[in-house]
Amino acid sequence: MKSGFDKYREKFSLAREYNIPHGHAKSACAVVVPACRESKYLPATLRSLSANDRNLLARTCVIVVVNRPRGRDDDAETIRDNMETIRWLRNDAPSGLDTLLVSGKDGNSDLVLDGGVGKARKIGMDIALEMLSGEPSSFIASLDADTTVEPDYLSSLFGFFASGKADAAVLGYSHRRDACPAAAEAMETYERYLENYVEGLRRAGSPYAFHTVGSAMAFTAEAYVRAGGMKIRKGGEDFYFLQALRKTASIAGIKKILVHPSGRLSDRVPFGTGPALKKIMAGEKIISHNPMVFTSLGKLLSSSKNLCENRNPDITVWLECLEEEAMEFLLRNNFPEQWPKIARNCPDSAGKRIEAFHRWFDAFRTLKFIHFCENRAK
Repeated sequence: MKSGFDKYREKFSLAREYNIPHGHAKSACAVVVPACRESKYLPATLRSLSANDRNLLARTCVIVVVNRPRGRDDDAETIRDNMETIRWLRNDAPSGLDTLLVSGKDGNSDLVLDGGVGKARKIGMDIALEMLSGEPSSFIASLDADTTVEPDYLSSLFGFFASGKADAAVLGYSHRRDACPAAAEAMETYERYLENYVEGLRRAGSPYAFHTVGSAMAFTAEAYVRAGGMKIRKGGEDFYFLQALRKTASIAGIKKILVHPSGRLSDRVPFGTGPALKKIMAGEKIISHNPMVFTSLGKLLSSSKNLCENRNPDITVWLECLEEEAMEFLLRNNFPEQWPKIARNCPDSAGKRIEAFHRWFDAFRTLKFIHFCENRAK
């Protein structure tokens, strides 16, 4: 019988499309770094990584995927910058790092990709599966080319996965502050907004109460395969991947601040830190979600637990007992048609019914519910 790894390799892996060095020593950790027009930032990132424990660096490979979006064939500045990144990696990368450059097939050009940064991450992570030792605690760490790390970054990750605490980790982070006071203040506002959202989910009892920063997560190779691999999206790939991870694996937090993403203004992705900072500095206010929406979410999640613990509930009666917003949202999202499937697939286990409910009412539906409640309150 084929293993999950073999099935993933056959159906989903992109690694076979790229040259993987034969005879390369297997690693316990692979750090995957997509790089598009990052020659200014990548050296600092890799130097910060090289300041980690030498013994752990000897067990780690760093996979850098130099890429640019399809449609920018005439973007001379991106091509020039990526060529500078390739030159630097070949000639000047820190000697203490086992670095694998993933570039064009001729080895002298960048990859031209559809699917944005999600595709670049997936290529790197699929290659990582082939570079890892296969031990249960071997893991992949996701990093960005403009994100520096603390000297105990690797020791914290190795310790986390050796403990068996969870299949995946979300790491403490703090964006680097710009020298410009206005930009630094904008970053403070944005980080406060992100933290308030996660804290609201935590108080409501959501299993998706964790931040989704692509440069601040790590996971075992097995968890990566079970989640179906990285999601190919031009933005938000980290959000959807961590959602898939939570449905198939356990996630825990490492509270200590280990990574420092860039706080630069950018519009290379449709949403996220860069676009948010530009909006804040342009005078648009990012207002934290009304605390009442998290109260409503908490009531819905508590009621859903009661529903799942009842062997033969009347779904109509249960819906009518909910707050009006919750009932309307569930009706609009066809939950009455979904519930019989959950009950049928998990007839003898309330715990499994609860898990199935949260696979349906996932991180994306949670976000939609919060927006729905806020729009109703306007």
